[in-house]
Amino acid sequence: MRKTILILVLAVLVIAAGSAFYYMRAQQLKQLTIQMDGKTVVLKPGEDVAPEVYELAGIDPEFAANSEWVLIEGKWEPSAKGVTTPLEAGQIILPDGHPEFPLDTVWLIVQGEEGPIEVPVPLDVPASWADKYQVRVDGNTVYYEYAVSSDVKEKLFSITALTEAQWEAVQSEPHGEALLAYSGIVWVYQPALDTPYTGAQAEEFSQMVGEARNIAGSLATYFGVTVPY
Repeated sequence: MRKTILILVLAVLVIAAGSAFYYMRAQQLKQLTIQMDGKTVVLKPGEDVAPEVYELAGIDPEFAANSEWVLIEGKWEPSAKGVTTPLEAGQIILPDGHPEFPLDTVWLIVQGEEGPIEVPVPLDVPASWADKYQVRVDGNTVYYEYAVSSDVKEKLFSITALTEAQWEAVQSEPHGEALLAYSGIVWVYQPALDTPYTGAQAEEFSQMVGEARNIAGSLATYFGVTVPY
């Protein structure tokens, strides 16, 4: 009985010591900040930055200071300033155990430093969109277009695949929203700008445009948690 009590006491002490360690560590790391557009942003693990990225930034302060930060899906992701990794020609390396891509997954061609790279754009398009849209690929961009009207095929949204260097190069101009950064590739979302339709078609088009961001965001589910590049 005494042995059992002793073991329980030791277990409680170990748990308490571990909790105290992580509490003190959190206190040490809670003031990690980055500079964005001349403003100081306090990183909050689990809220606006992935815990593993926060941990790395806490262990190596130069990592945070020497990184270019991009807001993706409400989380800050780092990229080394002025540093790009040449990507080998061929297909990007996909994460182990990733969900099976939909049969209609579009593959884009990105021109990397070492040659063309095949990049997938797997999306979960709802059944309600059936027979209402068409897909058009132009180089490294895929366009999802409203196809009910036979006269005008207006863009619902588009996704462009860029290398790190290409993404950094467009920061000084309108460049859309980064959906995902993985394996040296950045997927960029561009929404519809306006509607040329009237009546019922205008209403349906607007409804689909309202759903477009969630559809584009489903891309990340096929790659797991976004990986800093």
